[in-house]
Amino acid sequence: MNVDKQFAFPPYQSFKRNLKQIDEFSELSELAYGLTLQLLFRHPKEDLSKIHIPKPRREDLSFCMDDRKIESIDVSCEWITLDDYANRTGTENSLVGDLAAKGMLGPVQQHPTSGKQIVIWPKEKQVLPLAELPQVGKKTFSVKVSLTAQAPLNMDVEDMSQFENVQKSFLHLAHSMGKPDEVGDRSKEMLHRSCFLLRWTVFEVFLRTTIHEMFRRHPEKLGKLKRAQKPTLSYSKIMSLSNAFSSVELLREALVEEQIKQSESEGDSIHGLINLLKSDFGFKEDPYQAWFVMRGQRNECDYNTLMEIKEVRNALIHNDGNVASEFFDRFPNVPKRDKQLIVDEAYDTKASLVFRSVAFRITDLINRKLYETNSKANLPEPQRQPDDQGVD
Repeated sequence: MNVDKQFAFPPYQSFKRNLKQIDEFSELSELAYGLTLQLLFRHPKEDLSKIHIPKPRREDLSFCMDDRKIESIDVSCEWITLDDYANRTGTENSLVGDLAAKGMLGPVQQHPTSGKQIVIWPKEKQVLPLAELPQVGKKTFSVKVSLTAQAPLNMDVEDMSQFENVQKSFLHLAHSMGKPDEVGDRSKEMLHRSCFLLRWTVFEVFLRTTIHEMFRRHPEKLGKLKRAQKPTLSYSKIMSLSNAFSSVELLREALVEEQIKQSESEGDSIHGLINLLKSDFGFKEDPYQAWFVMRGQRNECDYNTLMEIKEVRNALIHNDGNVASEFFDRFPNVPKRDKQLIVDEAYDTKASLVFRSVAFRITDLINRKLYETNSKANLPEPQRQPDDQGVD
């Protein structure tokens, strides 16, 4: 039997492609981290010769409001009284009055509130025309702002004639990020956390598209669902869902989506989707019963295996991994740092194996038709290629 043909179930094929992309990203990142750390330890920051890294062009910069930091705010120009002018310059008050009267202190105005004579400070601004000076009685300020921005490196890594210069530039930039071992550890942890969440998303998409595919193959199931006996749809709603009665396909997809939303709300995300498959299609074997081998040891999957992964995912998404101590009493195998859960390489690998095993199990049950169905109403097996639902 052709195994590839046996598992040519569109949602599963898309699931495998998506996981392959994530695996490639993870593996390439791990290799890049390893090479970078080796070079950083081989070439300490203090041993690197100075190089000139050109400043990026203004049009290449990317930043947000929070990237601007005010370093200082100073008065650049202001109107002051003659007494203040005398104090700042250490000049006799009478002499300041004479200088002002002779026009040697620039334009002289009256303060709008006190009525006192006022002149411009600092002295170098006194030669400016009145139109370029602050409004009478007001001040202007100079603000020093620092900016942290992103910019493309614009280095040609394929130009071997610039190999050493490019490598030195990369090393300088990498050293500027902090101590190599600390930066490396943080980067790897973020990599595994990101890949864990991506794989969760891919697995959830697999379950949703599997349900859509099953109802497409067996549309009669929609009318036999227990939940389908109570809801009612108005004519206007049916027109909207079917594009004014022009597409039964659109109507079916919309009805299936409603069932999925209902199951997710009742059954906690992926468990609700799996339970929908079990209950509405009467799976003859438990789709949770899967296994995988990790580091030479065989492990069995069950409902609680996915429940743990779901709780880890929710804690990361909704609370940045900060959980109560009871969480680790309930799930002692979840890695942690103090009271914060983390996703290390081992847990990321475990989650990936669980997702793949359960997806394989569900696909195997469907391909072997180990579920209840009305064969007379079945649609033929699809001959089309699945749409690629790649992960951005």
